[in-house]
Amino acid sequence: MREGEDSHLLKQLRRGDFSPELFLDLHGLTREQAKLELASLIQACEKEHIYCASVMTGYGSYILKRQIPRWLVQHPKVKALHQAPKEWGGDAAILILLDV
Repeated sequence: MREGEDSHLLKQLRRGDFSPELFLDLHGLTREQAKLELASLIQACEKEHIYCASVMTGYGSYILKRQIPRWLVQHPKVKALHQAPKEWGGDAAILILLDV
């Protein structure tokens, strides 16, 4: 969670109180491709004023699963992120909340 945000926001995200409006599936992409797609997702969320999105990382070798959160915490528009609840992908997905 971004510094200065309400800790209740993260609890809500973890519980599944937010429904993602955009989904990004990164299965089969390289790290470079995934990074570009992630940037495009954030831009699309900004343009469409979408507050919550889901990033599907899949299981595979866990390369993207580990890397995606590292990229997201560096982005100024990302307020919070957490592993998605089961109904939105569970272990294979990350929900993000954006400041739009």
